[in-house]
Amino acid sequence: MRQGKINDFLIGLYSKLAFGMSQYVYVGSEGSPFIRYNTEQGGYVGADYSLPNSAANSDMLLMLRNALVLEELKANTETGKLFLLKGAPRAWFQAGNHIAVRRLPTYFGDMSYSIDSRLSDRTITASITPPPGNWQAIDVSFRHPDSSPVRRVTVNGADFSAFDPNGTVHLKHSPGPISIQVSY
Repeated sequence: MRQGKINDFLIGLYSKLAFGMSQYVYVGSEGSPFIRYNTEQGGYVGADYSLPNSAANSDMLLMLRNALVLEELKANTETGKLFLLKGAPRAWFQAGNHIAVRRLPTYFGDMSYSIDSRLSDRTITASITPPPGNWQAIDVSFRHPDSSPVRRVTVNGADFSAFDPNGTVHLKHSPGPISIQVSY
């Protein structure tokens, strides 16, 4: 997914939170009015109509899940490729932030990972417990808050060259836990 597509996804995610869900409880509704739709006569702007709507709620949860892990499908069949944090907002990688996912179900079994941003020493680290099944590849996106380019990557303590300067580390199938350190 290109950078523009990721930004479009994030606009959709935040728009859904801001306009597509009820205030305070974040329950999805059947309709999501836009400004001027119901404000010309001083009306309220926000989610309206038939609350709750289980399809809208599940759509929001799917968007959040896809930000955390996206499983590539071709013709409704898994290809073996997983994308971690591809749709994660850059703000999640601010200095001192911690992202943790535990026992997340995938087509290949449950997986877990955690990300720690230590931007004071210009690094972001990841610990990944991949699913036990026959996955082929995992792409991990490290979306630096300032879009700084990646300078160096180590995987399980060894220098690693399969990465893009924009922050994506390309892993091939390997058993056991994976430790990544990305330096900027």
